[in-house]
Amino acid sequence: NDAGAALQTFDYYENLRGGQLTLVGKYDNMQPDSGFSGTATIETFRVIKAPLLAKLLSVASITGILENLGELGLSFGKLEAPFESQNNVITIKDASVSGLSLGLTASGTLNTAVETIDIKGTIVPAYAINNVLNNVLTNIPIIRYLFSEEGGVFAATYTMTGNVKKPDISTNPLSILAPGILRKLFGIFEGAPKKASSDK
Repeated sequence: NDAGAALQTFDYYENLRGGQLTLVGKYDNMQPDSGFSGTATIETFRVIKAPLLAKLLSVASITGILENLGELGLSFGKLEAPFESQNNVITIKDASVSGLSLGLTASGTLNTAVETIDIKGTIVPAYAINNVLNNVLTNIPIIRYLFSEEGGVFAATYTMTGNVKKPDISTNPLSILAPGILRKLFGIFEGAPKKASSDK
């Protein structure tokens, strides 16, 4: 009944407040090194003073939301993260989190043994407004095909790699303002992304 407290207790994440956590999964077998797969869901929570999220927003030039990452934090309605865990490597598959101000998707790996991360995803500012725009545009038959892919109308792709606490973050500015089907094409071309490297 308090996802934030649970995550802090097990030293997973300290910037989440409130929320209802549900974890459903299964082990592959009864061996000590058995893999574990499932889905983690957190509903109705806030994220406060989150330096990693702040850095991602800054690199993606989504500065209007940054001022809310203080004591009050950003509110989210639901996080859903399908995953597999084995040999200290957590593989995230099409995770998503959505709120009134922001939406994010993520896929990739987290190595808990060496504390490294390799994640790719999409960041969608003004998620609620974006969703409305997407629904309106898809009602126009001529452009329904272009705007029918998931992720909203306005978005940017991002990558996050390296040390968990200070990863390298880059975004693809070509994907901003592009419909989903075109963002998939832009993902093929990784030229000249905006990048913020971790401190050496």
